Amino acid sequence: MARRPPRALMGTRMKANGSVVQVRGRGLRLFILRTGAVSLAALALGASAMAYDFEVGDELTGSIITTLSVGVQVRMADQDPRLVAYYNGGSATTADADDSTLNFNKYDVTSQITSIGSELRLKWRSYFATVTGTAFFDSIAANNDLAENGPVTRPYRGRYSPEGKDRAEWDAEFREYYVGGNFEAFDRNLVVKVGSQIVNWGEALFTLNGISVINSLEVSKILTPGAEFKDALIPVPMVKVDYDLAEGLAAEAFVTFGFEPTRLPACGSFMSFSDNFCDGVTGTTIFTDYGDTRAYTVGRDNAGDYNNPAPPYGTGPQAISVGIPIHQLDEPSTNDWGVSLRYFSPDLNNTEFQFYYMKYRSRLPSVYFRSPEHFAEGTGQASFLQASQGLLGSVLAQLGLEGQQQVMQTLEALAPSLESTGNLLTDLLSPALTPVISSLISPR
Repeated sequence: MARRPPRALMGTRMKANGSVVQVRGRGLRLFILRTGAVSLAALALGASAMAYDFEVGDELTGSIITTLSVGVQVRMADQDPRLVAYYNGGSATTADADDSTLNFNKYDVTSQITSIGSELRLKWRSYFATVTGTAFFDSIAANNDLAENGPVTRPYRGRYSPEGKDRAEWDAEFREYYVGGNFEAFDRNLVVKVGSQIVNWGEALFTLNGISVINSLEVSKILTPGAEFKDALIPVPMVKVDYDLAEGLAAEAFVTFGFEPTRLPACGSFMSFSDNFCDGVTGTTIFTDYGDTRAYTVGRDNAGDYNNPAPPYGTGPQAISVGIPIHQLDEPSTNDWGVSLRYFSPDLNNTEFQFYYMKYRSRLPSVYFRSPEHFAEGTGQASFLQASQGLLGSVLAQLGLEGQQQVMQTLEALAPSLESTGNLLTDLLSPALTPVISSLISPR
């Protein structure tokens, strides 16, 4: 990994305005973002575009626009120990959110992306068609093994999962591909589009579940040097209709025929904010790295240390963690739809009134649990009482006959009070817990 920033970063004079430093030059854009956790320099070099217009016959026209960009991201701050687990040399109480910061040191190049995008537009009479596609390659993700990074004592080194590495290295996809036409209906203009497309009813990045949710976000694209907001929107198959209802009054409606979830940064990448919720995740856990209990919080005086000695030499083991494999479900079968009305009034100081209504399924990642019908190979279900008969028998044998009689007399005396207490707890807790348990656990 590179340990020094590029010369372009070292030799450029910058004027700071608040927490963002921006430099613009011919073929050069530099952004330095500072937060409480990290400083990052993003260098976008030579974003060039080529356009070609053509005609076929007298009625068919078209254009091709191709854009090539190269971007570099460099970490500009040391690792914050508050974000690193105890086991890995920091002060955080959990090890399931520090892979991204441990994988890169100060002045490391966290990403070097070369991307290309192309757009083809055709028009014939009142009909039109659009096809767009993009591809990128990240040399840092492709040529660096993240397992070599981080502290030497770290047992599980935040490496890319196979799925996450594939998505972080490169990708090529068609984005928008749709056909449409301009028509007249009742002497009013009507536009119809059919295919995979982007409908942008808002650009609210900090408000979830608003009118900007028609197209999901690819979060890593927002954090990529040289990318634009439109690059982060994921097209979805739909039918979209625009119609002029009256003078100054227009209606818009869409119906989707597919689902695209939000795409998170790849697990282990610098912009991944969690080891459990990232692209390519295989499992989730608490306190420790998934699949490796050695990364529990440690320390002789730390009550959360699973390996703490018993008193008086320590507080004893008090940490519990559960590792659960994650299986991503198939895309849900859903048809989202929405309508909008827009009215422009020149008499009210050129004011436009807008109304939106949408029915949609959330694109945000979520986790839920359900109990299986069959146990995995090598596992099963056991009765605690049956399994403990041998242990209880040996304990009772050590008590002798007199000791056993005293135990039985004590249990008989406590039985009425235990029964009433149990009934009271059942009456109080059952109504409150039943709906919660039912919502969290459902059979296959």
